[in-house]
Amino acid sequence: MLRLISALVLAALLVGCQNPWKDFYQGAQLPPDAPDNGLPDCRQVSDFDASIKEYMRENYFPFGQSVFNAGNNVGTGDMQDFGATIKADVILYAVGNRTTTQSAMALPQYNPGTQQTTYLSGYGSNGSSFYGTANTYSPGTYSTTVVPVTIVRQDYYAVYLKKNWFKPILGVHRTPVTAEQAKVVGTNNALLINVVMRRSPAFYADLYEGDCILEFNGQRVPLDEEEFSALLDKNRGKEIELLIYRSG
Repeated sequence: MLRLISALVLAALLVGCQNPWKDFYQGAQLPPDAPDNGLPDCRQVSDFDASIKEYMRENYFPFGQSVFNAGNNVGTGDMQDFGATIKADVILYAVGNRTTTQSAMALPQYNPGTQQTTYLSGYGSNGSSFYGTANTYSPGTYSTTVVPVTIVRQDYYAVYLKKNWFKPILGVHRTPVTAEQAKVVGTNNALLINVVMRRSPAFYADLYEGDCILEFNGQRVPLDEEEFSALLDKNRGKEIELLIYRSG
């Protein structure tokens, strides 16, 4: 029994040394010049999409996530510590889908037998004396103890965000239009504006989320992300002309 308890304690210590937020991380590695702002701000949210979008409006960008299922003893301290190692500034997290499982574990136990010692002494017929001991043994037995086990597990989610350390050139997040959106705007070659950053050139030029960019300086807008970013970088600090589709 003592050996079993020791094994369980050792297993608990080994589990305690792990950090599931780190073990189940998927995402990008920030460049070496990314500023290190210390411990990130951790905020529990119910709507990831809306919360991430709101941070993106403030020039944050998501770069990784942790998703796993584990017991209910996972703390946010490890999450914050790991977030600091990857230079996250904000961590949005949620805990949900709590499940409880009831089971039982049988623990066999050996009950050792008993030994009874009888002391003997006496005198023989010829006047001699004798003495000694006699041992009587009873066999050991086995018993089983049933221990109830309750396992509580939950789903854990975390999204890591970083404040962009560069000022935005235009200040929009965009994606190519879908097939249905292309039918509405009349072209496949268009970019849908999903997010407009506050206090950016796009913000002050009154670009709205939901607008579609059709042309850039009189030319068809490039759909490739790298090509579009290179075009923006080429026109940094210059006035540009965009043809926008809005509400028909």
